[in-house]
Amino acid sequence: MRFESSRLLIALSACLLAGAIAQADSVTGDGSWQTWSTANLFQGSSPTPGTPYWNNGSGDGSRYNIGWCLAGGGNCKIANPPGNLPYFGPSVGGSPASMEFHNKGYAITATLEAAITNSGPLDTFGWYAINADGSIGSLAPLFSASKSAGTMPKTFVPSNAYGFYIEQDQGVPGDPFSSQYFFFMDSALNAVTGFPNPSDDLQHFGVFNSTAGSTSTYYIGAVDTRACGTGGSGTCNPVATFDYNDFVVKLDTVNTPEPGSLGLFACSLVLLAPYLRRRRGLP
Repeated sequence: MRFESSRLLIALSACLLAGAIAQADSVTGDGSWQTWSTANLFQGSSPTPGTPYWNNGSGDGSRYNIGWCLAGGGNCKIANPPGNLPYFGPSVGGSPASMEFHNKGYAITATLEAAITNSGPLDTFGWYAINADGSIGSLAPLFSASKSAGTMPKTFVPSNAYGFYIEQDQGVPGDPFSSQYFFFMDSALNAVTGFPNPSDDLQHFGVFNSTAGSTSTYYIGAVDTRACGTGGSGTCNPVATFDYNDFVVKLDTVNTPEPGSLGLFACSLVLLAPYLRRRRGLP
């Protein structure tokens, strides 16, 4: 009986482990997790900017890009900087054309760590559903750039495949020259509505992972305006100043999914059934 009990405990532990493993989101797209060194962060004149793609100068001042936000020691300040986390991208340091998150059907939590932009209420950061054919589904706003760091975290249950977007409103609503820019993690889907200024097809997001290969906590840095050089009028920034600090969001995906909980319960019942039958003297 003691041997049977030990086997039962081992099996139940395996169920618990399976439930724990099912808790984390993953990221896929044009890249993999890449490492970087704080020694290579752009400081205003050196080292060489643009490698990785988010390591640029900033209109906010020296040592302000997302790398400084995460590593600390610069002028971009966030609470408890996590260090030089691996980022998602090609091995050559370029930007991924497309990224997306995958969820197992449970709640995750987003926290606004910083919003370093003068766009204020004109900017919205949110998540969007990705349809089975890769097209964009519904958009769900999370934060405005007018909100301060430490704003009440937002908990939501995304679709199985999802990404994040920025909407920037330019001009007064109703004015014939007003427009709305949308930047997505699939940069080919970047778009503009209203006045026909062109958008761009650049990656406006950087995704950083708490540990290479881990899928528990992410940091996301984003750029809120289109790149100059694409023609038209309106607000734009040179690519050399894409600092990815206009929104800095922490994404916590450590939660217990309901489907996983139900699976754990079912697994436990299956394992306990033979034991209970023997205790009752049933065949």
